[in-house]
Amino acid sequence: MGDIADDHAMRLYDLDDEYMDRGREPVTVVYRKLMRTTEKAWCLLLGDGRAEWFPKSQCTLDREEKILLVPEWLAYEKEVI
Repeated sequence: MGDIADDHAMRLYDLDDEYMDRGREPVTVVYRKLMRTTEKAWCLLLGDGRAEWFPKSQCTLDREEKILLVPEWLAYEKEVI
């Protein structure tokens, strides 16, 4: 079963590479607080009071400015745009 999940994850990664190659600009998300961090993700308290997890592999965090750059597809998925 793990092989199927790994294969699916690789296909998603390939799709994301294609997405980024199309030159789409990332979405800037302003957050209030970094709540928690793990090896693979950040949990951020957003301006509307929700806490959301964002994968480090897909996003760029600027702790000084309290902004997160997110691919457009993920911004829609997390309902931050």
